[in-house]
Amino acid sequence: MSVSTPKGSVSAAIIDRLNDVIQGVTQSTKIHYLDCRYATEPYTWYDDMHPDRDGFLASAVKFEEAMSRL
Repeated sequence: MSVSTPKGSVSAAIIDRLNDVIQGVTQSTKIHYLDCRYATEPYTWYDDMHPDRDGFLASAVKFEEAMSRL
């Protein structure tokens, strides 16, 4: 579920399915999957798929943490 969409919404279902596919593809490669769907608060989203400035900063923290483990 995307933090910006109601549970059970079409947008949330599409985003969840897309993430499932991406995660599945990365399991057989050297690509690292990073799920940022829950990295932000609901108010930090511009629309259903795009965070605002604060949302991007919150996502950046997850990226920095993941990269520091590599």
